[in-house]
Amino acid sequence: MSNKQQNTIGRTIKVLRTASGISQKDLAERVGIKPNYLSLVESGKREPSVSVLRTISQELHVPMSFLFWESTNGSNHVDGKQNQIVDKIKQLLLEVESLRLADLGKKSR
Repeated sequence: MSNKQQNTIGRTIKVLRTASGISQKDLAERVGIKPNYLSLVESGKREPSVSVLRTISQELHVPMSFLFWESTNGSNHVDGKQNQIVDKIKQLLLEVESLRLADLGKKSR
């Protein structure tokens, strides 16, 4: 996994975790990792295993592929303006998912 992919996966995890109203400590405990390790993942300094990513996605109630989605650069057939549009759509969907998770967190309280 490239450093850029690690950064975007970590950023996606952080956004989803924060939108869910879950602390790093709580998510780390649920996943079975140390809070410091989760912090390093979110900052792009550590590469989590597939099993850790699977558990994180389950705890955040999102498909595992969602964690990777932002880190893709599109297909080779997408260029220039199309790539900008795809990136904007990805960002908007991430924001929508963040709002959905925040709303779920409010309803469960």
